[in-house]
Amino acid sequence: AGYPKRTDLWSVFIDLQIKAGNIDGARSLLERAVTLKLRARQAKFFFKRWLELEKTHGSAEGVAAVKARAKEWVETNAT
Repeated sequence: AGYPKRTDLWSVFIDLQIKAGNIDGARSLLERAVTLKLRARQAKFFFKRWLELEKTHGSAEGVAAVKARAKEWVETNAT
């Protein structure tokens, strides 16, 4: 990817996956997005999107997993 930090492009692609009904694809993209070197604001955006996706299309276990990943990200990237 030539522009891995272009969060707007990641967001558009995630939206396309959701609209196409490919929830697993969107989930996979969100998992990849949060592994990028992001600023806290960008990471928060992706985690909120992921949490919303899990609340709408996922399960309670998925919601808990996203919250755990977000907490782990904060602990790892705290400055």
